[in-house]
Amino acid sequence: MSGHSLLDSVQSWLYRPRLKDIVRRIGIDAHLRTLYVALYRLRYGEAITVEIGPATADIGIGSAAELDNIVSISGKERPVARTIVEELNEDEVFWDVGANVGTFSCIAGDVLETGTVVAFEPYPPNVEQLERNLQRNGVPYAIEPRALSDTDDERTFFVMGTEEAGSREGSIEDSYAAATDAVRTITVETTTADRVVEADIYPPPNVVKIDVEGAAPAVLEGMDATLARPECRLLVVEPHDNEATIETVLEDAGFRSRSLRVDGSNRIVAERAE
Repeated sequence: MSGHSLLDSVQSWLYRPRLKDIVRRIGIDAHLRTLYVALYRLRYGEAITVEIGPATADIGIGSAAELDNIVSISGKERPVARTIVEELNEDEVFWDVGANVGTFSCIAGDVLETGTVVAFEPYPPNVEQLERNLQRNGVPYAIEPRALSDTDDERTFFVMGTEEAGSREGSIEDSYAAATDAVRTITVETTTADRVVEADIYPPPNVVKIDVEGAAPAVLEGMDATLARPECRLLVVEPHDNEATIETVLEDAGFRSRSLRVDGSNRIVAERAE
């Protein structure tokens, strides 16, 4: 069997719903995912170029979860990435809240000439890959390894699905994730958007992407003053059963929101009302 046909065969096990369920039940899912990534790297190299309109980024592949991220931004999440690319100006500040390994940060960074990316990501394996990807793409950046929330505190971070870098299901919101469902829990520090702006740690944002697995209301509660700044003009938020709450908070802050349909669910796009 050629390398390419073997790659296709392993992919079919990973992505066909019935087969995916079977391999999980018998406990070989992780082994197949590892094999798939190894074959993919052998055939295509250690990074994949992602193209969103005029913006491109090379994203490293070290795990199956990282490969899933690339599949996601190239597929179902493409409308979100396209909105950011179309709206972001070359001299602006992009905040990526829930940056994961940096697919959105790197795509946004390709738009920037004199602006910068501020990436918020609390899960250590993701932070390591996030920095590698930002450096690989020459993006002007800062990384904040604390989770944005509504207080300066410590919280339990629930790692869901997989512990590997690229894990997208982690959350500090215990109503969204539970210890019984987590593959790992760690303690992370939290801070607020208003605190880091007031302390001049990071520049205030012009465009914000928030994808924090159920914790978006707390993030927004901690950025009242930042949302009131006139330069903060656009947010793209992934809600998780709290869409109405998020829309109310943003509308009260002077934003006009609309829904962006993404693979059967909504994202909230909020623009400052004129």
